[in-house]
Amino acid sequence: MKAAEDWIRFLRKYGPIAQNGNMFDEQIQRTAERTGIEPITFDHPLGERLLRSFDCSSDKWESVILTGTAGDGKTHLCRQVWEKLQGSEKEWKSDKPYIMTTVQHPNKGKLHIHVIRDLSAWVPQQDMVWPQDKAKLLLKFSKLLSETESTDFFLIAANDGQLIETWRRLSEDVDNTDVEDVELALLVFEDLLFKGKEEDSGLKFFNLSQIKSSELFKLALERFLSHDRWKVCFEGGASESMTFGSQSPIRQNYELLQDPLVQDRLKTLFEFCDYNNLHVPIREILLLLVNAILGHPDCRERLMIPKDVEKIVSNGTVAKASLYSNIFGGNLSFIRQESIPIFRYFNLLRIGYETTDYIDNILIFGATDNQLRTYYDKLIAEDTFYGADKVYSDARDAYIEG
Repeated sequence: MKAAEDWIRFLRKYGPIAQNGNMFDEQIQRTAERTGIEPITFDHPLGERLLRSFDCSSDKWESVILTGTAGDGKTHLCRQVWEKLQGSEKEWKSDKPYIMTTVQHPNKGKLHIHVIRDLSAWVPQQDMVWPQDKAKLLLKFSKLLSETESTDFFLIAANDGQLIETWRRLSEDVDNTDVEDVELALLVFEDLLFKGKEEDSGLKFFNLSQIKSSELFKLALERFLSHDRWKVCFEGGASESMTFGSQSPIRQNYELLQDPLVQDRLKTLFEFCDYNNLHVPIREILLLLVNAILGHPDCRERLMIPKDVEKIVSNGTVAKASLYSNIFGGNLSFIRQESIPIFRYFNLLRIGYETTDYIDNILIFGATDNQLRTYYDKLIAEDTFYGADKVYSDARDAYIEG
């Protein structure tokens, strides 16, 4: 039972809680190490291509820039490269935005790999003078773009907009002798960004925001539902408890997420985002999935923990934990919904805000109208969990009487 409860507490770390910030990946890793729970990870669509750029079995090495929005997985991918290069674990855990390691290549000799895993945290703040060591490092990178041979390679992770802004500021502060190299880098960045290219001047450029959200959703959902820790919740002794038994909204929501129709409807929502150029990063996809299962407006931070379930069942507020509402952030305040892009995007569809007279009649009169009864039974009465429960019946009766 404890293992099952620990899993639910671990899941909350992915949800819409206040602690989720710039150090999200690092926080998840620390919690995973402390609890022994494997994080929710999957093979990123660009992961294999990224690792090939730093493969000691290949003579073709290239510097790489990873860009995208916050939560796209840049830090996670940087960590994969660092581990492939057998970089120091202590160095990675230091939280320093810039780290460096050296590898011995069989044909190229000793190579120096510079990793800036968070450019925005590393560069000086606006209107501050560039420290000499930082300006020197970025100048080294800029000069590489016009060189054919080098023993230095870079992996730089930067949020959208930060990349060009950083080099523009650098061009204003460097000596005249170095301006040409900085301006060349700017031209290369602009060409890569605005023309959608992935390579220029020996530089690989991966824009993670260009990956379809529907593709990321499919990968994340499969890994989320198949995580080994769900077994300890719904098998053995835990499955007989109130927290994970047949009356549990956590269990009901997990089972609903496995329903092919629910999955298909969710995929359609993400395709809507893709068609409208509304990119959803991996972090928000996982946030959505966790909120779908654990959301409840009456719990701390609006997410259930194991001890909440018995109280929710006993006081008759199970319906407030409905996956159908949580998918749109219904458990959150309006301000919180609007602050999280995935909920803001989904709510643009206005699902649940407007209906038709026919649907209204099914909802209100379907239980007693012979012509509507078939639809009422199929859509509402047969769903004894989130459909025709006592709360719904009381609200309907009060509406009719009013």
